[in-house]
Amino acid sequence: MDALKQMWIELLVERYNPRAIVERNEARVRELEGLPRTTGVVYGSDPGELVIEENEVRLTVNLVEGQKTGAFLDQRENRVPLAATRATSA
Repeated sequence: MDALKQMWIELLVERYNPRAIVERNEARVRELEGLPRTTGVVYGSDPGELVIEENEVRLTVNLVEGQKTGAFLDQRENRVPLAATRATSA
């Protein structure tokens, strides 16, 4: 995949016209494959802090400088009760 990175960037830009594409290749396993660990914007400009809203739960994330966002798609259902709890306490 790393050898095809530029092709994927071009396809994503063509298909989705994003404001930015951020690369987070920090896993140590990359070193075992002789690949550098990299982080940064590979297309566009740094989006800075973003607010993601899902099920009335807002998460502030920084895709370049922050840690993992926690906004994994397989956790969407787990955030539903959080939204309900928040609604009852408001």
